[in-house]
Amino acid sequence: MSKEDITINPEELRPNFKISSSAQEPVYTTSASSASQPEYTADVTNLNYASQGLLYTLTTPAAIIQTSNFMALNMSNPTTSGKTAYLMQCSAYNSGKPNSASNYTRIDIYRNASVTTTGAIAATAQNTNLGSSTTSSCTAYYVALSSNAVSGTASATRVESIGNPVIFDFNGGYVVPAGKSFTIQAYNNTNGTNVISLNLSWLEK
Repeated sequence: MSKEDITINPEELRPNFKISSSAQEPVYTTSASSASQPEYTADVTNLNYASQGLLYTLTTPAAIIQTSNFMALNMSNPTTSGKTAYLMQCSAYNSGKPNSASNYTRIDIYRNASVTTTGAIAATAQNTNLGSSTTSSCTAYYVALSSNAVSGTASATRVESIGNPVIFDFNGGYVVPAGKSFTIQAYNNTNGTNVISLNLSWLEK
C-alpha cells in the first residue's frame, strides 16, 4: 500500500462525508478501525457462511459512461423476504485517467434512496457457494443515465476518485433489513468517456 492510500474508520462513514485523494493506488474504506491496509484473507466465519450458501456477489457489466453522466446500482431487500442483508463490500472501478484534481470520478453511496427505474436493467446475484441452489431474496438493477439516478436523498458517503478504484470494506457493518435498500452511484466528472463497473457482496440470513 502506498503512502497515499486512504483507509477510512467506520465511525467516519457519516452523512455527507467526503474524501478527495490523488492516490494512484485503489482507495479503500474498512470497517476494522485498527486496520492499516485492506484485509484480503477470508476469516473462518465468512468461510462458514459461504459453505452454507449465504454469501452473494453482484456486478454490473463494464459500461461506457460519457462525460457528466451517471451509473447507479440499486439493491433492495423486499419487505416479505424475512431476511436481513449484511453488506460485506461494495466497489466501483473506472478507467478514467484525469490530469487534475478537478477531473475525477465521484462515487456516492445511499441509504433507502429513491432511484429511477428509467432504462433499468435487472442484475442477478450469484451465490458464492457454487454447489448451492439457494438464490438471494434481494433484488437489484442498474441504470446508466445522463442525469442523476438518485433523487431526494443526500449521500451517506462520497469519494472523489482520481483514476483509481474505490473499495468499501464493510465486513457486515452495513445492514439492510427487509423493506430497505442500498445504492452505489458513479458520476463521470472526467473530460472523456469512462468505463465503469459497480459491485456488491453481502451475507443474507
